[in-house]
Amino acid sequence: MKKYFSMVAVAVAALFTACTSETEIAPEEQGMGTLSLVGTTVDAEVVTRANVTGDDLEDWLATISQAGVAVTGYEDVDASTISNVELSSGDYAVSVKNYADMATALAVKPYDVDDNAWGAAYYKGSEAVNLKAGEKKSVTVACGGAQNGRVSAEFDATFTGNTYVTEGYTLTVKNAESNPTRSLTFNASNTTKKAYFGQVDGNGDGVSTTVYYSLSYTYGETPKTITGSFTLAPATEKKLKVTMSTQGTISLIQITYDEFGEPIDEPIALDALTGEKQ
Repeated sequence: MKKYFSMVAVAVAALFTACTSETEIAPEEQGMGTLSLVGTTVDAEVVTRANVTGDDLEDWLATISQAGVAVTGYEDVDASTISNVELSSGDYAVSVKNYADMATALAVKPYDVDDNAWGAAYYKGSEAVNLKAGEKKSVTVACGGAQNGRVSAEFDATFTGNTYVTEGYTLTVKNAESNPTRSLTFNASNTTKKAYFGQVDGNGDGVSTTVYYSLSYTYGETPKTITGSFTLAPATEKKLKVTMSTQGTISLIQITYDEFGEPIDEPIALDALTGEKQ
């Protein structure tokens, strides 16, 4: 998934252009230019592009900074208000994001029955802008992929349809093996949901994080629990698919999706009777 912000430095806001820039010099202008945010481009499913303009920008935050310091009145403001911002000529950075920070994105609804938030994708990006006197310049800020990753789950019919597997099975994902601060549970009724996980470095950029899982089910009359972990990179979805073979073996498969290649299966074979990894 890729998102783009289009910033325009103009005396009068220019039309939005996804991947181009224009420069026009107005001789009558002396020492000042203006910045306007006019739209975004969203690659929702890599190949499907949607334009976001107008009131939709109210859901995003924008900052204009110079030499690492936010311009007064333009730090984390409603992106739709960045229109014809008059600035002195010089070097600036225009930054955008769809949530205040990673923690805010992870706290987004929907909630589960225990009021735990499943979260949402977090995007951010920044672009350097050299603004000259009287110049009309269009600038594209590429946010790229999401700063966090997400986990999905599937309970295959070979598992759910096994006569020895009773109802009430769960697959919990969390951010720590013990005493987690983030824990979400998939069950038979909510496998359409996505559980978002992420952490940031010192610059606030998303980095890989470890996700721990715990599969609990009853086989016959015996409770079983299978645990493990995997690394989740930003802009990546890992799908935990629980299957059972006719021999009574469970396979927990991590299917990795990214934007640049085919899904990669990472199978973990489990013995349904003993719960031991094979």
